[in-house]
Amino acid sequence: LAAVNAVLSDLWSPEQCRQHNAKGDEFREQLNKLMHSLGVPCQAQGTGSLMTLIWQHRPVIGKELCDERKQRLDIANHRAVAEAAQLFWFYMLHEHNILAGSPRLNYLTLPVPLGPDDYQRFLVGVEDFAGAYTLELQQLALATA
Repeated sequence: LAAVNAVLSDLWSPEQCRQHNAKGDEFREQLNKLMHSLGVPCQAQGTGSLMTLIWQHRPVIGKELCDERKQRLDIANHRAVAEAAQLFWFYMLHEHNILAGSPRLNYLTLPVPLGPDDYQRFLVGVEDFAGAYTLELQQLALATA
């Protein structure tokens, strides 16, 4: 417990946490804008420095009809959704030496030491992926509309 206390009191302040989560929110927004501009059927969802890439065209967040205050995830039940996540993971690892979450989920936890160049390198990888798999991504968009 002494080590945890030292981290929370000396190494990881509430302000550092807020700044790190703000970077994650900004990065998720950049990712979503880029995906949309490239026509890539993928949405970055999450909060702060935690996010998941969900490979589908239709919106991920839906509303329950019975209660407007409840939100639900609407993830397409299609094999291509999982396969796109795996393809992206292997592409980013092989072509850009970036670990993009896990090959099944594309769940990202953004480490604190990442800087602007690291985030930009990831965005370049996304652009390259979109260029390399244009036809497949168009088919994924149709399958998950």
